[in-house]
Amino acid sequence: TRHKEVEREREKVAEELRDLYENAPCGYHSLDRNGLFTRINATELSWLGYSREELIGKKKFTDIITAKSQAIFQNNFPVFKERGWIKDLEFEMICKDGSTFPVLLNATAVRDESDNYLMSRSTAEGVETEEQLSFLQEQKSDELQGYLFSKPVPPEEIPAILTRNCL
Repeated sequence: TRHKEVEREREKVAEELRDLYENAPCGYHSLDRNGLFTRINATELSWLGYSREELIGKKKFTDIITAKSQAIFQNNFPVFKERGWIKDLEFEMICKDGSTFPVLLNATAVRDESDNYLMSRSTAEGVETEEQLSFLQEQKSDELQGYLFSKPVPPEEIPAILTRNCL
């Protein structure tokens, strides 16, 4: 019936959107008004080594960033909630194994009908410009990723890239 076709199409579109969110070439996460994780995509989870269950509703963004990044966050999060957006903030996130991971964060605020802050809509990206690379090298970052080094590639292409770049 027509109703079943429409429902199947809705389910297909919903699955495509879920896949786009979960497997995007950048990290996505959302923070509530207290900075607590409410959402995070599979890409960002894989970068950091955490499970969704370890972060959602349990950890704040400040729990998994370096002390220097915490100061940047504390100075900018109130402004972000008021203004509704931030652009190109650089943070060093702390992975579950203790290593650090540099990201460039952009976000917009989600608000209710009374204009109250509900949560962030944030993207975390790796190194994309020589300027970002220089900044992160000055910070003594020893692990970097992003479009400056390579566009996203299928997993089966990674060994060839590593061989080519390490010889």
